[in-house]
Amino acid sequence: MVTIRSTSTMDEDAQPIEVMCSGTVDQQDGKVMLVYEEALTEGELFDTTLTAVNGEYAMLERSGPLTGTCMRIEQNKRHLCHYETGFGTMMLGLYGEQIHADVNANGGNIRLVYALDIDGESLGKNTVEISVRPKEMTCGAPLQ
Repeated sequence: MVTIRSTSTMDEDAQPIEVMCSGTVDQQDGKVMLVYEEALTEGELFDTTLTAVNGEYAMLERSGPLTGTCMRIEQNKRHLCHYETGFGTMMLGLYGEQIHADVNANGGNIRLVYALDIDGESLGKNTVEISVRPKEMTCGAPLQ
């Protein structure tokens, strides 16, 4: 089970969002790859792949209706990234402030903190906390 808590802060106004979904996680050589399915609207699903290397960078890519979104968050660096909205692609600036990934076969946590901008104009700061846990078992079968 994947729980994603995202908080966008602009001018001291915090807007939290929490989403739960199922996914898969693979961890090797200090790199974590998390793949989960998100719903854009009812009936429109897309896969998100988050690759994170603790303290260095995180890469988020989407496939499905929103193919084209590719965001790189790197500690103490700014990257320009494509973000597909469904109405068109935006070019965003992302400045990575914190990347922490501690995930293994039993689950774990990922924390990303980054600032967003469009053409140098601040859109605020985002904090994304991802919790990965094994699905609960009932009589030997995972809960759906």
